[in-house]
Amino acid sequence: MSQRRTKRREAATSASWTDFERELVVTLATMREDESLVLSLPDSGRYVQIMAIEDSGLLAEVSSNAFLAGKGRLEAIEELALAGLGWSPPTSGPDGSTPNFVRRYSRGSTTSATVGRLVVRTLTDVFRASDPSKVRIR
Repeated sequence: MSQRRTKRREAATSASWTDFERELVVTLATMREDESLVLSLPDSGRYVQIMAIEDSGLLAEVSSNAFLAGKGRLEAIEELALAGLGWSPPTSGPDGSTPNFVRRYSRGSTTSATVGRLVVRTLTDVFRASDPSKVRIR
């Protein structure tokens, strides 16, 4: 494949992710308490879930190996990449547990944009989703 065609395809994919992120930000900004959004990659079982919580914030989770099997399991380098993006790792203890990677946000003027960017980076950089059409949304 020519370099020119490869660059055009990369530009189209980048534009697709930009549109995807823009639409995601709008969706996140309009979520009401107790609504949730799950973005998953069906072939791997990996997902990012965002929930509007009662204190007018957002709770975001990424699937951990506690819920993944086979080729869908996260490699150590992917878990490090999640931590590098700011996801808190799964925990367990006397105060409760969080079986997934998690981030909590208070609602503010830029919260939806921040969470939208994090979700897209997780899908592209860690889960290696090549195109938004590979993401199932429910």
